[in-house]
Amino acid sequence: MPFFSPRKVVSILAASAALLAGSLAPASALYKGTPVTDTDPHAHQVLALSGIGSCTAVALSPEWALTAAHCITQNPGAHHTVYTGVERSQHQAHTADAVKIAPMGDLALVHLKDHLSLESYPELPSESFKKGDRGLAYGWGVGTGNRLTTTESVVANNGYHSGYNRGFFFTTIHQGDSRPRSGDSGSPFFVNNQVHGILSSSGADSNPATNYSDVFDQVDWIEHTIN
Repeated sequence: MPFFSPRKVVSILAASAALLAGSLAPASALYKGTPVTDTDPHAHQVLALSGIGSCTAVALSPEWALTAAHCITQNPGAHHTVYTGVERSQHQAHTADAVKIAPMGDLALVHLKDHLSLESYPELPSESFKKGDRGLAYGWGVGTGNRLTTTESVVANNGYHSGYNRGFFFTTIHQGDSRPRSGDSGSPFFVNNQVHGILSSSGADSNPATNYSDVFDQVDWIEHTIN
């Protein structure tokens, strides 16, 4: 169960109900976020992911990207491609040739046959998230428009275990008017330049609560796989 009072954050319970039940509805694009700037280093690390459905991912190295496992498992046999660029009209395609599903949580690594050539790549977390942490969320999908958008989001709980692949998750609250929408699944949550979460699910369109799969919980598996 979540480590927070239902009376404090009723909306969070609604957003995380699917996770606690062991099932996930794909998280919904970053609606009413702020368009990213050309100088935002994280914006260039966020990738659009396509297969049968559409999701988001984050580049970890020239050969590997991290996304949500349900983006892969809900589309078995799909041929996946990631796209770099902060504008859809300037996207460049990179073909994937393999995927690896994390032993726990809603995480998957995508191996890229066509390597990336980004100026920088994000760090993996050196410690777990904390309630009250402020970070930046990104995402491609419905409502994003031509340019990638971002928003500040605040960690709202101490995390909880889910029936979905026995994973550890945490919830954030998007600030302002921004809301997650369909297509944001797999998108990163950055705290202090580190990827702390991968977006798994969200509630209703009016609900700012967003559930992330904890990256630190599986950081050993990620490092072993990509290295």
